[in-house]
Amino acid sequence: MFDTSKTSAQVANELATVIDGAETCNGKYNKKYCSYYNIKENKPTYKVDGVYAAADSVGWQGRIYLKNGIILAITQRSSCKYVVNSPVRDEEGFETGEMSTAERDVCAFLYIDTNGQNPPNQFGVDILRYMVDPEGKLKCDHQSLLNKALLYDRVEYTRYNFGDKVK
Repeated sequence: MFDTSKTSAQVANELATVIDGAETCNGKYNKKYCSYYNIKENKPTYKVDGVYAAADSVGWQGRIYLKNGIILAITQRSSCKYVVNSPVRDEEGFETGEMSTAERDVCAFLYIDTNGQNPPNQFGVDILRYMVDPEGKLKCDHQSLLNKALLYDRVEYTRYNFGDKVK
């Protein structure tokens, strides 16, 4: 299903056919289900200027929404070689101004947002991100957060808002 020759919307449309009652955005923007939004890390990260930073974002082109309010978002890649450029952070979560580069084997990302676009939109709280490897296997990108929630019935996170200055 996660074929690098397909677009995110094509994969979403294909997946939606096997989920009862699933609907896709089908290239149409609407504010309730099909709009772009940012995602926070489970703990604050900061830009160089000390403003809380976004960790990721979810586009609407590969979006599936379910009757119960869950959103599945797919980011299909055109290649399974994925180069990640990330800001280097110090021990307190502040960007140092330097960048690090890493290569990963990721063909697609699958986001599961358990309460739709409602807050907090934070990894490990209401959003999990899975990576699809070249063999088609799903790997949870936040496995330690998922394990804590499942094994200890505890979610670890810090509430914060994008754009706020560090106090």
